Amino acid sequence: MSAMKHSETDSAIRRNLASDRNSGSFLVRVWYEAREASGEEPSFRGYIRNLQTGEERFVRDPKTVSEQIVRQVEGAAPARRTERAHERRATR
Repeated sequence: MSAMKHSETDSAIRRNLASDRNSGSFLVRVWYEAREASGEEPSFRGYIRNLQTGEERFVRDPKTVSEQIVRQVEGAAPARRTERAHERRATR
């Protein structure tokens, strides 16, 4: 793909992501921390950062990562619908 087409594709993707009010972008970082006492299993740690809001949530169970992301996207949807309704009223 040429540099021009690649740039156009990137721009289109960014526009679609910005206009899609039912999606979210997240940074997920996970790691294992060694325990102080020898012989103990390392513990899971991680955080999820919502790239639109900057909100961070820390997690200790890898099974909860997807649950946290779904909750954030679902929780933002009603607020976004209210925001769109206000925008429509303001343009009338």
